[in-house]
Amino acid sequence: MNVKNTIITNGTTGGNCDFAFASSVNNLIDNNNDRCDVSGVSGITVTNISTALANNGGPTQTLALLQTSNAVEAVPAGTCKDVSNATITTDQRGISRPQATLCDIGAYEFAQFAPTITSANNATFTVGNAGSFTVTATGFPAPTFTETGALPSGVTLSTAGLLSGTPAAGTGGSYPITITASNGVAPNATQSFTLKVNQAPNITSANTTSFGVGTAGSFTVTATGFPAPAFTETGALPSGVTLSVAGVLSGTPAA
Repeated sequence: MNVKNTIITNGTTGGNCDFAFASSVNNLIDNNNDRCDVSGVSGITVTNISTALANNGGPTQTLALLQTSNAVEAVPAGTCKDVSNATITTDQRGISRPQATLCDIGAYEFAQFAPTITSANNATFTVGNAGSFTVTATGFPAPTFTETGALPSGVTLSTAGLLSGTPAAGTGGSYPITITASNGVAPNATQSFTLKVNQAPNITSANTTSFGVGTAGSFTVTATGFPAPAFTETGALPSGVTLSVAGVLSGTPAA
């Protein structure tokens, strides 16, 4: 017997086999604690596969692959064929193969599914400092990412989902964007995402003002920065005059 593009694992009794056979190409054969006598390529254990036969569709039970299995996308281009060299177009369940770029090894073809974004919907960067945040999503094939909306100068989102860069001076603020994950399987996933860019405060108002004794006066201290700065003061102010946390210097200087 000759096997090709086949998984042999999880034998229920007496190991995986009890006879000699030839291994051709693209096989995953777990030889641990069994009685296989294999010629050719062997001893490569399949990873991330269900451990029990189940009704996954089709006429017979199968062992389902997980997306991270080394059997997924493992058959080199041009070799998705049986031992008679006929091209294989479906798995044992009748699911078309390949589902993505390459065929999977074994009876079960991991099916495509639409993306779902799984990462948080916000991140915080700081002006002048390099920042990064990775957008993650499930889906098969692996999704790519795009965004709509304005990002601060110096920050970009890669197709791999890496939001990164150094926000330019003066870009402190809140940036609402929409992130889309797509992999060719409908529907695309979207997420409303907010990037906050912190910026140290810088006072922009004049450094002097004049009030008159007995006359109500007011002066507003202004500053850039994000989040919006709060104001305090040290030193002696005339009786009747105060500075609020919002930056309003006001009151009536006492006689």
